[in-house]
Amino acid sequence: MNLESNSKLDYFYREYARLNDKAEELVKGIFDDFKLFGAITVVIPILKPIFDLIAPATPKINSGFIMFMGFISLRSVLYIIGFLILARMGYLWHFIHNLQAYEIKIKNELNESIDSEVFNFNLGKEDARFATIYRLPFRAIFTLLSLLADIIPFIILYFYVSSYALIYLLLSLVGTTIYLQISKKVYQQYSRSKFL
Repeated sequence: MNLESNSKLDYFYREYARLNDKAEELVKGIFDDFKLFGAITVVIPILKPIFDLIAPATPKINSGFIMFMGFISLRSVLYIIGFLILARMGYLWHFIHNLQAYEIKIKNELNESIDSEVFNFNLGKEDARFATIYRLPFRAIFTLLSLLADIIPFIILYFYVSSYALIYLLLSLVGTTIYLQISKKVYQQYSRSKFL
């Protein structure tokens, strides 16, 4: 390897490491958002006793309506956090896409074949195995959190005012469908694989 090639490789590697550090920060931020998402979802079952305390203080307002508005507000916060996670993940996939280009350049400078495992961390994310491994826990987490955020409020509301429960469930299903459609489009921007 000549001096110019070494210099080029050094530049590519430093830039690759810098971008990789930025991507790592994004991943940490996404996990922090997931913690927040989970913490808010865990609050849902304890809202009923809180609503029972608020209802006597506001006798003019139906306690079922107070619960309905509380659950709608909480669900709205969950959607906002979910869309924030999607925005970060879209940005993360942009980083991964760029890191893949650096991995190809570094492999070329090292005279490694494209099939080589050297500098293959981000290129490997196009592999169907990665998509399968990624998809399974994502679906499990999303399903669990959606069930907690949709079913528990629905059951609680159903025992107060069934019409509020049905409206809540309908709004939740519409919101979840919109979220899933947007997330599908985000992932399809950077991959031919189905990540969801």
